[in-house]
Amino acid sequence: MKNEYNIVSLDSNYLLFWNLFSKLKSRYSYISSLYCEEFYSHIKIKAADEGYAIKEFSTLLCFNDIPFFGFLGAEFKKKSHSNLSCYFMPALSLDSPDITYKQVKKVEDFIKQIIEKYNPRFSITGADCTTSSSVMHEYLLSNFNSSIKLSPVRIIDLKLSESILKRSLRKSYSSLINWGVREMEIEIFDSKNITWEVIISFYELHIKVAGRKTRSIETWKEQYKAILSGNAFCITAKLNSELVSAVLFLCSDKHSYYWSSASRRDLFDKPISHCLIWQALLKAKEMGAVVLEIGTADIPFFDSCPSDKEKSIAYFKKGFGGRLKFNLSTQNYP
Repeated sequence: MKNEYNIVSLDSNYLLFWNLFSKLKSRYSYISSLYCEEFYSHIKIKAADEGYAIKEFSTLLCFNDIPFFGFLGAEFKKKSHSNLSCYFMPALSLDSPDITYKQVKKVEDFIKQIIEKYNPRFSITGADCTTSSSVMHEYLLSNFNSSIKLSPVRIIDLKLSESILKRSLRKSYSSLINWGVREMEIEIFDSKNITWEVIISFYELHIKVAGRKTRSIETWKEQYKAILSGNAFCITAKLNSELVSAVLFLCSDKHSYYWSSASRRDLFDKPISHCLIWQALLKAKEMGAVVLEIGTADIPFFDSCPSDKEKSIAYFKKGFGGRLKFNLSTQNYP
């Protein structure tokens, strides 16, 4: 055995990085699908569209070509604003469960070089299936001016049976879901049947609902690629043969995430969204996800003051069951 250490960066070997990063992620019970290849490409395109310069730092530290540490993130810089993160969400730091003392020291050296050379503001998280701190968390907290942040999210346990998931719904939701099944034409699109025309229809509905184009067509192409690769799916609803609602969920690394949606606002007196989310929950379960993250739980928390709209959205999500979970990140924001 050669017993050699080596480094693989996203910039130097894109395909090998994602191949090895997937192997490292597979050692956890699940990893947030927000850190899959297509979503990471999506946020970098979105950041570039908004004028951010991006310096890539995504790196794997390997022993005998097997990764024992992975970092996914970049510096996003615009004028005086600069942050080491994954744009609007924390960067991801993962350690192999059997990391050795010598390997821990190599991880710390990697972190130290970045911090001392670039002195960035940072926001970094670890595997969201555990509350244990990563090597990077512990080192940053011990050696740099940083603190822990907890972010509440609502997750649904997809290991539960369909009957139990149905009983977990808010009482009124069953009839609202049944209305959608009865009155609307529901279609589910995955890697087997997705077409670019479906995405374009979703894109056009999104513009119509927002009243403007909120992001570039390139970000929609990344969403299309995510579905083609098996890391996402889309569900649409038509009423009287017209598209009135659509949702797109990530589904990767045994984790599903409510990525994007659009619904006709003039039809909000009808339950056009309930059925789609219920169908998405079942589809994610079918695809092997063990949890579904239905989004940020906008509740009063520490210095958080959610608006009435945010409280209303949180109440809507809560109707699908699940529990609050607190994701941990390390940051050095003032």
